[in-house]
Amino acid sequence: MCKNRQLGYDPTIRYSDLKNWEIDVYDSETQLTRLYVCESIRCNPHSTFGRHTRCFVAYEKPADSTSANNGDMPKVLIKDAWAQTLGPDGHVCDEVAYLREIRDTLADDHTLDNMYPRLQAGCVVQIKCSDSVVDDTTQYILMHIDTNTQAKVPVRVYKRLVMSPVGEPIHDLKSIDELIVVVGDVMAAHSAIVKRCGLLHRDLSDNNIMFCRNADGVKGMLIDFDNACRVTDVQNMEQPGCVGTLPFMSIGNLEHSKVKQTVLDDWESLVYILCWIGTF
Repeated sequence: MCKNRQLGYDPTIRYSDLKNWEIDVYDSETQLTRLYVCESIRCNPHSTFGRHTRCFVAYEKPADSTSANNGDMPKVLIKDAWAQTLGPDGHVCDEVAYLREIRDTLADDHTLDNMYPRLQAGCVVQIKCSDSVVDDTTQYILMHIDTNTQAKVPVRVYKRLVMSPVGEPIHDLKSIDELIVVVGDVMAAHSAIVKRCGLLHRDLSDNNIMFCRNADGVKGMLIDFDNACRVTDVQNMEQPGCVGTLPFMSIGNLEHSKVKQTVLDDWESLVYILCWIGTF
C-alpha cells in the first residue's frame, strides 16, 4: 500500500489525536520547525491554478500541551501559497524575505505597529524524501516529466508564512470614519515601506487592506507582498509587467505602458478601491 505522502498528501499538515489540525512551519532564519494548531480557516483557494492561497488562524502549540483547548494563546495567521519565483516582468518574488526586511527595518517605529504583517516564521515548505529533505516545488514534482512539458509550467514554490496580527476584511468596517482611518494607516505604512525599505507593493486591492479593532478603535494594515518589488528594480525595467489585481490596476499598468511604475500607480489603485467599496 502507498503511504499518504506517496499519494500526494502534505505531511506537514496532520489531524492529531486531539481532533485538530497541526501545521509544521520551518523558519529559514532560525532553522527551527515550529508547531501550530489550526483554529479556523480564514480563506480557501477558488481555483485549481495559480497561487492556491489558503490562510489559517492558529496558535503555537506549547511544548507541554496535552489539551486541545488553548484559547488564550496569541493568535497568528498562517499563509500557505504556491508562489512564483519570478513575476511576469522578471522581478524576484520573495514575500518571506521582503516581510523579514520590513519587520527588521521598521521595528523601532511603533507608530506603525499592526499596520503591516509582522513575520514570525517562514520558508519554502520542506518535505522528507527517502533519506533527504527537499523543497516542495513544481520543479521537484515534475522532475520525471520531459523538459518540454516542464517548460510550459510556471516555476512555483510552496511557501508557508506565520504572521501577526490577524486582521479583518475591510468590508467589515462599520462606518465611513473607520474607513478613513484605515486608508490613512495603509498610506502611512506604504510610504514608510517605500522610503525606508525601498519596496513597492504593486498590488493594492480590497483583499489586501485589512484592519484590526481594539479598545482605541481600528487600525489599517497593508498585507500580501507577493507582487512587491524593489524600487530600484522597477526603475531599471525596460517594460514593466502587468502586475496586480485586475479591477484595481492603474491605467498605465493595464495598458502595458513603458512609463516606469511608481508610488502613484499604487495610489491610483487605492482610488479604485474606494470607488469599488462605495459601489459594491
